[in-house]
Amino acid sequence: MKPILLELKAFGPYRDKQVIDFTQLQDESIFLITGPTGAGKTTIFDAICYSLYGKASGSDRDQDTFRSHFSKDIDATEVSFQFNLKNKAYKIDRNPRQLKLKARGEGYTEDPAAAQLYYQNDEGKWQLLSSKIKDVNDDIQEIIGLDYEQFKKMIMIPQGEFRKLISENSRDREEVLQKIFHTYFYAEISNQLKEEAKELKMAMEQLDVKINQEIGRFYHDKEQETTSKETSMKSFLEDLAYKKREMIDEKALGEKQQTEKQIQLKTYQNHYFEAKNLEEKYQKKIQLETEKDKLLLDEEEMNNKKETISKAIEADKILPYEEKMKEREIEWQAQKKRVEENEKKRQHLELDFKSISQEFEREKANEKKRDELKEYINQLTKQLEKIKDYQKLNEEVEATTLRLKKLKNERLEEEETIKQTDSRIKILRSETDKVANIYEDKQQAEKELDQLKEKISSLTELDKELKELQHLRKNYQHTKAQYQEMKQQCEGTEKELEELEIQNRTHHASNLAEKLMEGSACPVCGSTHHPDKASHKVHAVSDDEVSTLQDRLKVEKEKLKSYESEYIEIKSNGQAQKQQVERLWKPFKELIEELNSPFILEVIRESDREKKELEQHLSDVNNKLVQLNQSKQEILKLEESLHALKVSSEKNIAEERKISEDSYRLQAKKDAILSNFHDKITTEKAHIEKLNNAQHQYDEMVAKWEQTEKNYHTIKEKLQTQLAICQESENFLTIEKKKYETQKHQYLSIVQASIFTDEQGYLDAKLSDNERSNLEEEYQIYQEKIKSTLKELEQIKVELTNKERPDLVKLAEELEKAEKAERELAKQLEGLRIKLEEIRYIESALEKLANDRIQLEEQYFDVGELANLAKGDNIQRLSFERYVLSTFLDEILLQANIRLDKMTDNRYQLIRSTSLAKRGAQSGLDLEVLDQYTGQQRSVKTLSGGEGFKAALSLALGMSDIIQAYAGGVQLDTLFIDEGFGTLDEVSLEQAIECLKDLQADQRLIGIISHVPQLKEEIRAKLQISASPNGSSAYFQL
Repeated sequence: MKPILLELKAFGPYRDKQVIDFTQLQDESIFLITGPTGAGKTTIFDAICYSLYGKASGSDRDQDTFRSHFSKDIDATEVSFQFNLKNKAYKIDRNPRQLKLKARGEGYTEDPAAAQLYYQNDEGKWQLLSSKIKDVNDDIQEIIGLDYEQFKKMIMIPQGEFRKLISENSRDREEVLQKIFHTYFYAEISNQLKEEAKELKMAMEQLDVKINQEIGRFYHDKEQETTSKETSMKSFLEDLAYKKREMIDEKALGEKQQTEKQIQLKTYQNHYFEAKNLEEKYQKKIQLETEKDKLLLDEEEMNNKKETISKAIEADKILPYEEKMKEREIEWQAQKKRVEENEKKRQHLELDFKSISQEFEREKANEKKRDELKEYINQLTKQLEKIKDYQKLNEEVEATTLRLKKLKNERLEEEETIKQTDSRIKILRSETDKVANIYEDKQQAEKELDQLKEKISSLTELDKELKELQHLRKNYQHTKAQYQEMKQQCEGTEKELEELEIQNRTHHASNLAEKLMEGSACPVCGSTHHPDKASHKVHAVSDDEVSTLQDRLKVEKEKLKSYESEYIEIKSNGQAQKQQVERLWKPFKELIEELNSPFILEVIRESDREKKELEQHLSDVNNKLVQLNQSKQEILKLEESLHALKVSSEKNIAEERKISEDSYRLQAKKDAILSNFHDKITTEKAHIEKLNNAQHQYDEMVAKWEQTEKNYHTIKEKLQTQLAICQESENFLTIEKKKYETQKHQYLSIVQASIFTDEQGYLDAKLSDNERSNLEEEYQIYQEKIKSTLKELEQIKVELTNKERPDLVKLAEELEKAEKAERELAKQLEGLRIKLEEIRYIESALEKLANDRIQLEEQYFDVGELANLAKGDNIQRLSFERYVLSTFLDEILLQANIRLDKMTDNRYQLIRSTSLAKRGAQSGLDLEVLDQYTGQQRSVKTLSGGEGFKAALSLALGMSDIIQAYAGGVQLDTLFIDEGFGTLDEVSLEQAIECLKDLQADQRLIGIISHVPQLKEEIRAKLQISASPNGSSAYFQL
């Protein structure tokens, strides 16, 4: 990703719109962002990071604080960023959540955050790709190939987080690498293995419970159960097999006995059922004889029933004549009843006609009264219209009176409200005039607060660097003392060795002097005269003594060289640290005359107290600003309300005048109507009630007359009709009586000519069809039954010839005894079978459970071991995920050391610590540095500020290379650095710049924020940030 154009407005310290065109850099691959403290250098990085991910570049800044304090209410905070990736241009517009003026009315409304992502098509036009914040964030991450955390570590390394690359503890570094390389998958594998091992262990425990349950099913008492739990599975299965064989033998014996019992029982059953069949025949014979005697007793009764049936058949021949006579009698009686009913109707109609005739004459006489009442109703109807007009006028007069009263009250209330509103406006204007200069006060307070924060930050850094200098001085004194002591020790050993050599030479000289003879030549000087020969005897020095002393001197010289090297390094670091402290002390020399950590801390505490007071003052100012804005808005609302009240009051006065005039006019009309009434005028309701009563009375009189007249004519017609009906009924009655008498004579003649002596004999012989059918059926059944009984009785007598009656009780007792014996034996066999089946089931279940447990144990052995290894329960205390992360870290360190070697003249190398962490913590991700000067490894936290920056920069670049290699298509064409170069000396700074320049071969663009003067000289392209009371501005200086 390479930036093309950055536009920001009302963002951070930038009030006006800023356009930063990165294409102006042309071939420059490194540019410097420079400007005074607080001007907004880091804000450039924040704007780029916010436009891409909606978050600030550093962890100590919130996106809700991006709104510029210099901006006006009408200015919207927004950022637009264009960049090129893989020869394709993209543009992203983003604005944070912010308050804006309402389009209507006063006050503010919240404008939500928004984002839009565009890409440039083949025609060079921007085409929308996504417009929802989530979609934009997802698309950006997919396009760039890095999420927010990776972007901060790989492309934009912000303030406060550069040193974290090497100084983070093992756990923090693990979280960073997890986010960068997304190794959560390996942690999930470890958790999955752990869960599988846990499930397998629980499954084995459940199988153990089931095995104990199956064993418990075999034993029944507590003693046996306790014994079984102490017995091994193998011995239990052997006991179970032995018990099964015993029960199989016992079952076979029982089945043989059961077969014998069943044969014996079959014999008893055959004897019993034969005897029972014979006994049933004896019982049947007795029953048939009893039934025969009973049937012979009913023979006379059955003969009488036969005679009754014969008479009934003869009576059926006379029945049609009797029925015809009865029909004629019914017709005669019915007509006689109709004649009586018609006579009664005639009598009632004559009485009704007499009554209605009298009423008809009375209503006819009321004709005059009905006409007078009708005229009275017409007069009342005419008066009703005038009463309605009068009442309507009366209601209007009352309404106008009430309206006048209400308007007067409203006018008085509005006048009071106008007075109070005007007074409130004057009070608010007085209050706002008092805080007219609050905006200048706020700007001054914010400026002083920024200066105080910068001061506290610088003093804190000074105190930190001073303590580091003091620490270096202590180390310097200690190392110097060690160096001088070792130097003296070496000098002493050299002197001691020199004395041994002198002693050795003296020894040789004394030996030579002893051998010199006067006149003989000296082997050393050649003289033949020896006037002053060595006379004292010196002991010889052994070679071992010399060799030991020489070895000791060699070791001491090596230590001296090591101390000298350490002494020189500490002295060099101390001088560099002193320069750093003096650089930080320079702005505060007037305030801090003598460098002293307690005094610096006191100044920091005093400055912090001033900062808190200034923050409180700024908070009070902001509260006053809020109150001021609220007061201004309230004044505007009150002025609008006052104007509306005055307009409303004027309208009410005009309306009051008009309504008063209308009231006088309505009263005049009301008096004119009242003068036309002679009597006292009533209400419309009372008059309508009076009219309704009269109308109701008239309607009743007319309805009664009309109904009476109608009833009179109706009853008269009915009476005439009924008289004709009565005469006709009397004539038909005579005819029906004559028919009946003729038919009766014919019926009695037929009865006298039959077998019956009189009519009563015929009537007694009559039977209904059902009665005769029942008698005939009963007689027929009797004949069939006596015939079958005699036949069956004769047959049984033949069958029982020469056969004795059996003793069933004795035979039943013998059969029951045999059945009971067979049942008891079967019950015993069933119990044995159930126990045998249970043993077989237990045996099968235990074998299956044992096999299942063996399989689970084999699985648990593998899975459990893998789970322990994956979670770090191993010799190296290294989890599976950490092992993967350590591999990534090794590759990062390999790339990082290529650059670190160059920046430190091959002195330092970053390595991953292989030592085990303390107190059982996870290992594998701690960093150490190998110092080639001493050949020893030490913690990266022991590196000085400059050395730490070099290591962090190397690590960042190495991480960038590995990410680009593993991310698949990710292009890391840009790197922004926001701190650290101030800790480097001139040589180290030159080495770091050269290392960064080497990245030009990869076509990378590098942006650096720094105050270091040498960087300004080395780097030609600069993004200059200027600050002013109206906000900051940014422009390229090439």
